[in-house]
Amino acid sequence: MSMPGNPACENVRGPMLALVMTAMAWFASAHADTPTALYSPDLDLTDASYVRGLARMTDGSVVVAGGLISRVNDQSRRYLARIQSNGSLHGWVPEPNAAASAAWVDASGRLYVGGTFTNIAGQARNRMARFDADGNLDPAFAPSVTDGGINAITAGLPGEVCFGGSFTQVNGEVRSRLACVSDQDGSLNASWNPGANNTVSVMVSDPSGLYVGGSFTQIAGITRKFAARIALAGSGTADAWNPDPSNDVTTILPQGAFVYLGGGMAQFGGITRPGVAKVNASTGALVTTWNAQVNFPDLILSLAPDGSGGIVVAGAISSLGGQPRRGIARLDGTTGNAVPGWNPGVDYGYPTRILAEPGGYILAGTFSSIDAGAHIGLARVLSDGEVDPGFNPSVEGPGYAYRIVRNPVDGALYVAGRFVRANGLIRRNLLKLRRPGLIDPNWAPSFDSEVRALALDDLGRLYAGGYFEWVNGQSRPYLVRLLNTLDGALDNSWNAQPNGGVFGILLRNEGVYVQGGFSQVSGSARQGLARLSPISANPDLAWVPTLTGSVIAMEEIGNQLLIGGSFTSVGGSPHAGLAKLSTGANAVVDAAWVPTVTGAVYTLAVDGDRVYVGGDFTAINGSPRTRLARLDGQGSGTLDSDWLPSVNNLTGKILPTPQGVYLAGYFSSVNGQGQGYLARVDETTGALDPRWQSGANSWVLDMLSWGKCVYPVGWFSAIGTQVRQGVARLPVAGDTIFLDDIDG
Repeated sequence: MSMPGNPACENVRGPMLALVMTAMAWFASAHADTPTALYSPDLDLTDASYVRGLARMTDGSVVVAGGLISRVNDQSRRYLARIQSNGSLHGWVPEPNAAASAAWVDASGRLYVGGTFTNIAGQARNRMARFDADGNLDPAFAPSVTDGGINAITAGLPGEVCFGGSFTQVNGEVRSRLACVSDQDGSLNASWNPGANNTVSVMVSDPSGLYVGGSFTQIAGITRKFAARIALAGSGTADAWNPDPSNDVTTILPQGAFVYLGGGMAQFGGITRPGVAKVNASTGALVTTWNAQVNFPDLILSLAPDGSGGIVVAGAISSLGGQPRRGIARLDGTTGNAVPGWNPGVDYGYPTRILAEPGGYILAGTFSSIDAGAHIGLARVLSDGEVDPGFNPSVEGPGYAYRIVRNPVDGALYVAGRFVRANGLIRRNLLKLRRPGLIDPNWAPSFDSEVRALALDDLGRLYAGGYFEWVNGQSRPYLVRLLNTLDGALDNSWNAQPNGGVFGILLRNEGVYVQGGFSQVSGSARQGLARLSPISANPDLAWVPTLTGSVIAMEEIGNQLLIGGSFTSVGGSPHAGLAKLSTGANAVVDAAWVPTVTGAVYTLAVDGDRVYVGGDFTAINGSPRTRLARLDGQGSGTLDSDWLPSVNNLTGKILPTPQGVYLAGYFSSVNGQGQGYLARVDETTGALDPRWQSGANSWVLDMLSWGKCVYPVGWFSAIGTQVRQGVARLPVAGDTIFLDDIDG
C-alpha cells in the first residue's frame, strides 16, 4: 500500500497486484469502459445565481425567478423560490422543469410566471403559469407558448395580461414575441398583434400604453429601434414615442411625465448618453439636463424608483452619477448625480434585478458580497443605503471550473472558474486543493468575476487572468500575481493593468506572455498579445508582434512561441491561423513555418516536434480537417496525413499522454460517435479509444495529467458515473477496483 494521503493516481502498486492489473488490462481491451470518478476531489461548487425576475407577494414575501437557481438557503429549489420578508425560505416548491425568466403579481395578488418550462407544479404548462397568493397553481389559466421563451409579463387592458419574449406562437396562432391573453382562461386576444422582429426583454404598462424594450429594430410594422410604446387597445399600433437608443434596452421605468431607459446603448436620438437616460414621456426626446455619466460600455440591467423623486440604478457598473459606485447607485431625479452617502457597494459580481419595496430595496443578481457582507445572490438595501443585516438568504446555482494547474513542489491543485462557495467555504472564483483533495482553509483570495487563466512560476507565485477587475478588495483589472504565502496574498509590486480580459498566461525565463481581449497593457498598445516583465509587470517595448486578427491560443515549442487564432497575417507576412514567433529581443515571425488554416484555431498542444491544433476550421494546408489536426512543428508545418480525428463542435483542450490523446471541449461526438465533451483517441491514427469513456454530461474546458489520472474541469455536473460539479479525477485505465483510494 502507498503512504496515507497519497492519491491512487500516483501510486506505484506492488508485485502482488500485477496479476490483477494484467487481467484488468485484458478486460479493458475487449470492453468499453467508463472509469468511475475517484473519491477526491468531490467539490460542491456553487455560484450566486443569475436572477431574472423578482415579484413581491401581498404578504411581503418575494418570488425569485432565474435560469440557474438550484438551491436557496441550502435547500433545493429549481428555477423558482419564494423568500419570506425575514430571509427565510417559504415552503412553496413549484419545481418547473426549465428556466423561469419572468415573475409578476397582478392587482389581485396572483402570481404569473414565465420562462422556457413545459411543466410546473407537476402539471403541463407551456412557458407560462399562474398561482394564487397561497402558491396554488391555477387550473383554469393555461395559455400555450410552444416555442422560444417568455422574458416579461405585465398588465394589459382590464381582464388581460400581456407578455413578451422570443416566442413566435401562442395558442397555435402566430404571435411574434408579443401577445395578450385573457386573465380568466388564457385565451388569446385575436386582434392585438403588433409583432416585433427580434427579442422583447422588458415590458411595462401605464395609462399611456405598453412600453417595450429589447433587441428589435421593427415593431408593429414600423421602425422602432430597441424601444417603443404600443397601444393596448385595437391591434397594438406603435405611437410617436421614439427615444431612438443605439442598442438593446434591458429595463424601462415610467415616472409620470418622464421615462427612464437602461441597457447597453451609447446614444439616444443621436446624442451621447451611455447606459441610461431620462426621456420625455410624450415624445421620447432626451432630457439633456439629466446625465448619469455611465462609463461606456458599462451595462445597466435594472431600474427602480427611490421613493423620493429619484431612481436606483443597478448593473455591471463601476461609477455612476459622477461618483465611484460599484454595481448600484441612487441618482438624483433632476440632475442624474449620485446621491451622497448612499453607497452600499457590490464587492463581488453585480446585481441584475432590483425591486422597490416599502422601506428599502431588494437587490438580486450574481453578486456574492455587498457592503463587505457575504450576501449571496440577494440582499435588501434600506433607504439610507445600508444593507439590512437581518435579511440574508442565499440564492445559488451551480458553479463551474475553467482552469486547473498543479504545483509540482507540494502537489497542490489550483482551480479557477466561476463560483462563490466550495464545500460550504466562501471561495470566490479561485481555490486551492491540498492532497488528497481537501480545500485549503487558509488560502482564500477573492476575485470579483471569472478567472480564466492560471500559471505557476518556480517560486510558487500564481499568475491569474480573466474577466475580474477587483482582487481582495483592490483594483486589479484582468491580471494579477499572488504571492507564495499561506493565504495567497496579492503581490502589490506587480500590476500590469491590461484594458481587457486575459485568457492565456505562459511563463518563460525572458518574460510573462499573456493573451486575451486587451488592446493596451500599462498604457502601451498591445493587440491581444504581450510579453511582460516578471519584475515590474511592464510590457517589453521591443517585443511587439503585429497581427491582422486575433490571437486565441499560445504554447511554447522549443525556443519559440507558437500562436493560434483568427489572424491572417503576422509581421506583415501571410500567416493564416498559425505562426511561430521568436522569444528573443524582437517578435520576429518564423518565415519558414507557414501552415494555412481555413477557419480559426482555439487551442494548441505541443508534444516534442508535433503540434496539435483544435478550433473551428475545415481545412489545413488545403486538406480537409474538421476542427482537429496534427502538424510538424518544424520545417514548413507539414500536415500529418495519418492522424484523422474529427469533432462536431469546438475543442477546448488537447492533452497528449502515453495512454493516448485526450480531447476536451464543447463537442458531443468524436469521429461521428457519441462521445461527448471528453474522450481519448489513438496517438497514431486519431481513432476513438472505446476502452475509455468519460460519461461527462457537459463541457470539459481544461484538464491535466498527473500520475495515473486525468483531472478534468468544466461545466459538467456528472462524469465517470459519479456526481461531480465541475472538478473530477479519473483513472486513465479505468481501474475501478481501486475506487475510493483503498490503497491510498
